[in-house]
Amino acid sequence: MAELIKARKTAAIKLPKGEFSPNQKEALYSLIESIGQDNFDSSHLKKAIEYQHWDKAFKNWDWLSGNSKDISVIKQRAKEISLFFGDLN
Repeated sequence: MAELIKARKTAAIKLPKGEFSPNQKEALYSLIESIGQDNFDSSHLKKAIEYQHWDKAFKNWDWLSGNSKDISVIKQRAKEISLFFGDLN
């Protein structure tokens, strides 16, 4: 499992409802740490994940990377997407 966050404060991060693989949790921790818990909680992505609408979740996660001009953020979103959605196949 890839470690996207070296020093993570997992106690402060609240994952969406559902059961997730270790890779999916890693991706979610990375994303939430990056965009902030409040932003994640009010996002369409969180709702899509909780309702298991995977096509909508993918589009919303990918949209987050499209709004950045920072290549490191784009690469981080790509790693998160790969970790999270790779376990759905």
